[in-house]
Amino acid sequence: MVSAVVTWLNADRKPAALYVVAGSLGFALAWYLLGWEGIHGTSDYWSTTHNDSVHSIAGLRYYLSEGWGWPLLHIDSYGYPNGTNVIITDSVPLLAVTAKLFRGVLPAGFHYFGYWMALCFVMQAVTIVWLLVVLGWRSYAAALVGATMALLQTALLTRFFHVALLAQFLIVMAFIVGVRITRSNGPGRQLRWFVVLLLAAFFVHLYLYAMVAVVATAFVAQLGYRDRLQWSTVWGWVIGLASGSLVLVVASGAIDAALSSAGGFGTYSMNLLALVVKEPDATGGQYEGFSYLGLGVISLLAVNIYWSRPMIKRAFRTYLLPMLAVVAMAVYALSNRVWLGESSLVSLPYLGPMDWVADRFRASGRFVWPLVYVLVVGAIYLTVRRFRSRTATALLLGALALQAIDLTGTAQVTHDVLRDSESQYLQADTWAHLIEQHSLLRVSQPGCVSPRTQLASAELERLAALEGVPITAAAVARREQTCEPGYQQPLENGELRVVWAEDNGTLRGDAADAYCADFRLGTVCSLQPFRGADMNGLDSPAATN
Repeated sequence: MVSAVVTWLNADRKPAALYVVAGSLGFALAWYLLGWEGIHGTSDYWSTTHNDSVHSIAGLRYYLSEGWGWPLLHIDSYGYPNGTNVIITDSVPLLAVTAKLFRGVLPAGFHYFGYWMALCFVMQAVTIVWLLVVLGWRSYAAALVGATMALLQTALLTRFFHVALLAQFLIVMAFIVGVRITRSNGPGRQLRWFVVLLLAAFFVHLYLYAMVAVVATAFVAQLGYRDRLQWSTVWGWVIGLASGSLVLVVASGAIDAALSSAGGFGTYSMNLLALVVKEPDATGGQYEGFSYLGLGVISLLAVNIYWSRPMIKRAFRTYLLPMLAVVAMAVYALSNRVWLGESSLVSLPYLGPMDWVADRFRASGRFVWPLVYVLVVGAIYLTVRRFRSRTATALLLGALALQAIDLTGTAQVTHDVLRDSESQYLQADTWAHLIEQHSLLRVSQPGCVSPRTQLASAELERLAALEGVPITAAAVARREQTCEPGYQQPLENGELRVVWAEDNGTLRGDAADAYCADFRLGTVCSLQPFRGADMNGLDSPAATN
């Protein structure tokens, strides 16, 4: 009986059947975490402001409300008057442009982020199994173990607050393309698939684009190193990648993000224990490097480090430059300030060119993700290749059980967050009525006020985006924050001005006839009377707690 089960699990299957199994597991996890309402974008989670998704949704809604312009992804109304860009609102530009093409038939208030999250979980499972298929393992055991191990990863489960960065499957696809090209008879003709993948990654998230670009370039260089491509082709790839990136950055309007700098390198890093310990954070920002592999993957790695060293050495020789690129990205993830748990091991200066990179990719901890998926796939693949069928199956199923037991709690925490609705600070109906009567909402930049006020400001962003009213605030990365309130300037006709109590700004400037009303967190003013709104009901019950 056991022998029959092992044979059935390890028999070669058609890849399509394996992808269906993997995709089903991915969708099952998405349904568990989000529920049907969450996937459809109608659950309470999507209207709360205690997560960064509120800014992604606001960016999308403003982008859809405006006409086509140049640069392609620029938004005028969000962070008015300078505006911002869909790329840095984490609104998944690839989908935003598609949605804009069909905005005439989309329902009011539509957003795709629930569907996107579900797609990411499905593709996470499918691409890991796809990579195992490319490496030569085509069984139900591959689909079951590979998909589950890939889905139960801390790097994925704790990334829900940055929806665009859930597309870690793009990194796995870079390895799929790389391995296929390496094994093909005409590698030069296959490079176009890297180009397609890079285009997709650019219009999802710049961090993913950077990782895919490094992996792709490493595989191309490996082909040159093995004399399977002429070095002129390799250098042509590098020059084409650089020039193509410049064209994309300019055409999309992301040039401001590319040229602007942001602090935090060394804070948003990876802890040296992150792969083997759950959520170590010595800086308050090392959540960016959370990458705990899980007991299942760790146990398989331990077994194979002891039993499969010749195979590991052979794999490194075969894919030397891609493996070195993965290691280099992991080193960058540690940053120049290396922490082992709560202990600081070293703090190093870095050279001028590195300063430019660090300012643009300050959340260096994310660059451990390629290593995570190399280790997950490597642990499974080595086990299958090193041990006999029955032993390998026992090891894999045992590791699968360990992984599920170990990381079910992490999945449960994510489930609870995505199914919960946080209390809000402002009475949404009253504020929506006020905002729709005006043509501009002026608010302090969110980064200039306390965390509690930032949440209230995020509520105003959400409501203004729903009404399509331009707002001066924009809680997005790479946007210059001017913390001078600027409330000395006169109120404008059509302007609704919110002054937080902590700003200590002058409300009316020289407009003595302004209409103002106080609420717990500040004051709201306009040159026109507040009609049809309960000005005593600006605060929600949470504002008094």
